[in-house]
Amino acid sequence: MRQFFVRGLSRTGGTLMATILDAHPQIAMSYEIYEHLLDVGTDETLVCEELTAYVDHMGNSKKNLFINKHSEKVSKNIIKFIARIKRSGISKEALREVINLHFGQGGVLSTIEDRMLLIEAICKLKGKDVGKEYWGAKVASGYSDLSVIYPKSCVFFMLRDGRDMCASRKKNGSFNQTAEKVAKGWCKQIELFEKFMEKAPDRAFMVKYEELTSNPEQVLKKLMDDIKMPWDDQLLDFYKKDLTIHKNSTGHLSAEQINKPINTSSVERWRKDLTEEEISTFEEIAGDTLRKYGYIV
Repeated sequence: MRQFFVRGLSRTGGTLMATILDAHPQIAMSYEIYEHLLDVGTDETLVCEELTAYVDHMGNSKKNLFINKHSEKVSKNIIKFIARIKRSGISKEALREVINLHFGQGGVLSTIEDRMLLIEAICKLKGKDVGKEYWGAKVASGYSDLSVIYPKSCVFFMLRDGRDMCASRKKNGSFNQTAEKVAKGWCKQIELFEKFMEKAPDRAFMVKYEELTSNPEQVLKKLMDDIKMPWDDQLLDFYKKDLTIHKNSTGHLSAEQINKPINTSSVERWRKDLTEEEISTFEEIAGDTLRKYGYIV
C-alpha cells in the first residue's frame, strides 16, 4: 500500500495540499496528527489511559476534563493529538478500539516507528470509513524516518515565499517569531528537503505554492502523473466536497482558505504585512534561497 505525506513549514499551504489530496477518490488524508505529540517519555499505561480518557471527552467543549496529576506535559500533548484526530471524522468508539488494540497487542510509543504505527492505524481507519484505498497525512516527521518506515511513500514539500510565510505567521496564530528565526528555519527546511530529493527523486516532490495557486490544474495534473495516480476533477473541487476537514475545521488556522477555490489572494502579502526592517532582515539571511527559487529580492 502506498502512503502520501505532506510536509513543510507552518503557513506554507500544507493544509491546502492535504485537502486537495483528500478530495481524490482513492486517497484519504488526515491532518496534523504529528507523531511527536505522542513522544511523551513516560509510562505506556499512563499514556494509554490519557488517550482513552480524552477520546471519551471528544466533542465536549469544557477544558481540562482530565488532567493527570503525574504529567501535565502528557495531558497537553494528548489533548492536541485527539483534537486533531477529530478532523478525520473518526468516531469515539472506533478510535478507542484502535488505541486499545495498539496497546493490547503490546504496542508502545517509545520510538517513531511505534508512534507511526498507531497513526497509521488511525489513518487507515479513516480510509475505511470513506471507502478509499490509500492513506496519507500532513506530517512533521523527518524525511529519513518516513523513507525508512514507508519506503514506497510519496512526500510533498510545500515551498512558499518565506516572506509570505513570515507575514502569515505574524497575522495568524501565536507563533511569536522574529523574521530572523523564520528565515533561518525556512532555509534549513528547504536544505533538508533538497537532500532528500537527491536520495529519493522518484518519491520526493516540491510543490511551489505560487504555481499551485496560479495554475492549479496544470500543477496538479503533473503531480498526479508524477505519482502515477489518475487525474480527477474533484481535486479542483475540494472545497465543494463533503470532506471530514470541512465538518471539523473549527480552530484550524486555514479553515477559511480550504472552504474556497484555490486563489492567489495571499501571494506577496509580505509587501503590506511586513515592516521594512522585517523584510530587510529576512532577505539578508535568505536572499540566496529566495533567488534560487525565483522569488524577487
